[in-house]
Amino acid sequence: MNNIRDDFKGYFDGNGLLAPGPVGPGTLSASDNGVMFLSEYITILKKSGELTQADIDYFHGHIDCCISSHMLNRVPAGQSDGLEGPDDYLGVLNACRELGITDLPRDLLWGMIRYLGFMNNPDPGKFTEDSFLARQPQIIAAMVNASFPSMWNPFHYLMRHWAFFFYFCAAISIFVSCWNDPTSDTDGRRLSWHLMNNMKKNSVMCWIASYFWMKRLAKDYPGTLMQGVAALYYQPNGNNPYQKYWIT
Repeated sequence: MNNIRDDFKGYFDGNGLLAPGPVGPGTLSASDNGVMFLSEYITILKKSGELTQADIDYFHGHIDCCISSHMLNRVPAGQSDGLEGPDDYLGVLNACRELGITDLPRDLLWGMIRYLGFMNNPDPGKFTEDSFLARQPQIIAAMVNASFPSMWNPFHYLMRHWAFFFYFCAAISIFVSCWNDPTSDTDGRRLSWHLMNNMKKNSVMCWIASYFWMKRLAKDYPGTLMQGVAALYYQPNGNNPYQKYWIT
């Protein structure tokens, strides 16, 4: 019998975030992408029909602890941290869209606006080339989509309409991503999947782009799809809970 929670127990670190492989005893931070791996775990629970309110509260609380000055951090605020990249943002925003959480994405979206796209979490307000996440407009689209997901609320629709340019960029990004890339490029496919899974729920453009992306995925990983990607990326290779439970 499948037991997702038991199989993932050994992947949690001392911060309550997750790692791509088993975590040794006493390890406080086991990965630079703990918030993304936690997001993947919670998305797996959601897609498997095993998500509970306690899981949602756990996710919200632990991600909220990793947000400061309207920016995402790799670890809880106050711990030694490095410059955050787009990967964790895409993972967290995808999980928020899956769970219907809007306050966290709106906090991050406000940070993107306030800092003019320079999401320098170690040094808020300092503009550096590496911290300019707005260079990837699909991240802004992911923020808007997770912040305003309702198909029935007119204000949400207007906000998504305002962000049409960013949605168009997201659709192009999904459509061309991982084109002719070797099957060993698992990182790029994981990030594209997070963007696709978020955006296709509210955008026809992104849904169409996702259709073609999925066709390529099925060709590259026949019969396994994202489970085949997870088998190569996570530890142990070929025998890990991400691979076992990932639902494309």
